[in-house]
Amino acid sequence: MMETELICKVHKGFTSLWWDEFVSNTGNLEEHYVVESGLSEKEIENLNVVIEDVLKKAIKDKKNQDYLGVWKNGKQEARQIEFLSDNPIGQQEGVKEWKERVLKNDKLGLILNNAESHSDELSNIIMKYMSPYIEKYGFPVNGINTTIVAGDNEWDSLGIHKSSKGTYSLQINLSDFVKEAYVWTDEKIKELGFNGEVISENFKEFIKNYSDKYSFSKGEIYSMSGNYAHTEKNNGFSVGLIIDINRLTEKELINNLWFKLGNELFSKNFTGDKATILPSYQEENHSEYIKKLLKGIRYRNIDTNQSIQDALRICFLEHKLSLASNQGLQTPPVVNTNTSYQEFKKALVNKSIVAANNCKILCYEEKEHLYLFIRGRKFKMMQSEGVISIIKTLNEGECLSYSTLKENFFNGWGDEPVLMFLHLLFKNKGVKLQLSK
Repeated sequence: MMETELICKVHKGFTSLWWDEFVSNTGNLEEHYVVESGLSEKEIENLNVVIEDVLKKAIKDKKNQDYLGVWKNGKQEARQIEFLSDNPIGQQEGVKEWKERVLKNDKLGLILNNAESHSDELSNIIMKYMSPYIEKYGFPVNGINTTIVAGDNEWDSLGIHKSSKGTYSLQINLSDFVKEAYVWTDEKIKELGFNGEVISENFKEFIKNYSDKYSFSKGEIYSMSGNYAHTEKNNGFSVGLIIDINRLTEKELINNLWFKLGNELFSKNFTGDKATILPSYQEENHSEYIKKLLKGIRYRNIDTNQSIQDALRICFLEHKLSLASNQGLQTPPVVNTNTSYQEFKKALVNKSIVAANNCKILCYEEKEHLYLFIRGRKFKMMQSEGVISIIKTLNEGECLSYSTLKENFFNGWGDEPVLMFLHLLFKNKGVKLQLSK
């Protein structure tokens, strides 16, 4: 049992040099580590403001219930989400002040998963942090996601737990006090009888027998491997941002691809009979029976005469393009519903289109179809040289007015199809509008 001091002064936060040293000191993202974030006080303050804003919106919007977990006095209570939504954080109120007003002396734990998908500001920050890493090391095969943790529970709301095997997490402490992380090796946790469940009854006994303990102050990062059981202790109202780098084993990746492939084959593209009950099987009708089963399966150019390997190659290509179009972020951003189609049309009178957030719109062609990937979402349309040209131009950073777009890329198209296509890009946050020069 030991307390580990691993705090190292490094380069300015999340730069290429910072990542090189971080990757080296963590044994290629395998070991636990405490490091200064290298972020300035102003950057820490700005990150806190952004995170408070994300939490305010998440608590107010009941559509976020699938992403938001609430613990009251150490116990998860789904009904508390609705209660908190009905008592939202005030415009000028901080999360801590709101908690004290609404729950008074009760203890609160909040976990917001895929937080970056709810906030353009936060996703921009994460893209900036991760860009040097992705540029040198590539994006992790299962993407990057973030989690916001907040509250005044003494211990981690999830208790003692393990993350996924390939996940490597960086938690930035944004609180005004030192947080403590407790870690157990597999040998120690088995010796104590841990079975993978959240520990509560004999929690204190486990805490006394930790393998390692790490302390990290405001602005410092505690990074951890998903291979170890761990928990954290708060010494006041805590706010933290966790960045997960999600890697996979070969088997896990293949399982994911099979799931996607099955979804494409049977849920989206099945053209066979969906209503008639199949007759009982008879050996002499084996060939006809197989034909009946397979005739409705079409995966674009993958048919029953082509190999599963071909299907998996396309499936992996789409998985890769989906992540790459969203700068490695696992979850696409929430669709923009604030600007209607009619409002978008009016805005184009004096505004131009430009690619959003340094994300590239990606595509591949297949026979007469074009498959677009916009911030992690896939769209299918008919082949179009104009569309391919505009995507290339936008990806190069060009700012284009509607008249330029219509004249140079959509010659022969009517206004409505052009506007609908541009609105598709805008609604899915692949492009943004800015005032024309």
